Amino acid sequence: MKKIKLTVIIILTVIISVYVSVFTILYNHHRSSFILCEKGSYAEEYAKTNNVDYSVAADSITDVMKLEYEQFSYTASGIECKILSYNGKSEEITIPVIIDGHIVTSVAKDAFDGSANLRRVYVPDTVLSFEAVDLEDITVYCSVNSPTYRQLEYARSEAQAKADAENAKTEETEPVSDLTTEIAETDTEDAVSGADGVSSVTEAKETDTATVETDVETTEGPAETKEPVLPKKTTDFKEWIADSESELPFEYNRLSNGIEIVSYNGNDDYIVVPYSLNGDQVVKISFPVLRAGVKAVFIPSTVKEIDSDFSTPRYDAPFIINIAIVFVGFILALAATLIACKNEDSMSKKFLGVSVVYTGIKYFTVLFVVSAVSAFFGFGKWIQIIAAIVLTALGVIELVKAKTAADIVDSVDKKVKEKAFFIKNLTVDAESILERAKSDTVKTECKKVYEAVRYSDPMSNDALSVIEAKITVKMDDFSFAVTEDKAKEVKEIAEEIIILVGDRNKKCKALK
Repeated sequence: MKKIKLTVIIILTVIISVYVSVFTILYNHHRSSFILCEKGSYAEEYAKTNNVDYSVAADSITDVMKLEYEQFSYTASGIECKILSYNGKSEEITIPVIIDGHIVTSVAKDAFDGSANLRRVYVPDTVLSFEAVDLEDITVYCSVNSPTYRQLEYARSEAQAKADAENAKTEETEPVSDLTTEIAETDTEDAVSGADGVSSVTEAKETDTATVETDVETTEGPAETKEPVLPKKTTDFKEWIADSESELPFEYNRLSNGIEIVSYNGNDDYIVVPYSLNGDQVVKISFPVLRAGVKAVFIPSTVKEIDSDFSTPRYDAPFIINIAIVFVGFILALAATLIACKNEDSMSKKFLGVSVVYTGIKYFTVLFVVSAVSAFFGFGKWIQIIAAIVLTALGVIELVKAKTAADIVDSVDKKVKEKAFFIKNLTVDAESILERAKSDTVKTECKKVYEAVRYSDPMSNDALSVIEAKITVKMDDFSFAVTEDKAKEVKEIAEEIIILVGDRNKKCKALK
């Protein structure tokens, strides 16, 4: 059994040493995001201290990176707020859903006055009242079913209706001029009173008619027409299906000294942290950079505190848990081997010890496989911990059961030996007496006693103590008589012993 113990320990040690060595060499979970920062800034110091790859941005690049996200003036009432004015210089803005914890539900009529660069405004569905319905050169984008869309549509239809009403009032029919008829009648009468007869009248008519027509053309100009009234200019608007690109990509908290960015909601691999949000400087970032899949981040000089995960170590928590799982399996197998080899004073113990060793090796193998699979597929630390706890608990339970079974069998074996000791010892005495017999007659009686004892029920019992004591006394007398070679006395005592042994066997059978 000692050889088995030594062999098991050597094999387990070799396996775990090779696995840990190979796993340590191959495992590398180091990841980092690149930092682009300004010279002498806190971000540069942070990158140096935490061993994060970084680069100092040139002044020209820094100027480009100076983003100041949309600034709004507003009034708050309860959980709602109304935007009074936009103070930025962008061509395109998105009305935020929430400003400083207040839901934006209204936009003032003159909110965009003075925004010379502004061309496009995206309005979320949370805005219930959009009063800026007469914007010039600005297009509003909103969803078809939103309150803003309905308000702008209503403003446009109202303006058109007013224009149509004005045009209807000015449309009147002009009267027909009688100037042509009067001139024609006068000229005809003058022509008839002439001296040239019919032909002269005819010529006069033709001449006068021409004259009349000429006079009409010169005196009658085109009818005066008025320009139609156009509808009042209203805000242009279009359907907008909101997407993440049109919304502010950051979530933030307002601190006493500025803004803390706590989340990045965009999809870009390279992001720029703004110098300010809603008029306040960004002084802290704590959003999960690596979990957001960001490769590089520009951090302005305004940031004075960084709680984001820009890098991870090569050996992380899953690595430590993985190694721990293997060592737990090794300890189980080693404990099982030592327990099995602790007591080996009988073949039964050795045999039962093998099952204990098998249990330890089995769970070492299972935990080893779990560790290897977790490392290969990248299971999370909690999955590994739960699997290790469950398997270790099962292993300990099965190990305790195997050890308990071995102890029970050993205890029963001891009791059997104790109960069988009387007959076993009696058989040895009978055999010894037979060897000391001198005459054939005495030998014959000794053989009878030996056979009677040899084939007796080996199990003893407390209830048989009295009769077994009598048998012991008679065996002492029988031994003395055989030594003295008293044939008659030997025969008498032998018969008594055989009777007592027979009675004992009957009682033993009855007790079962």
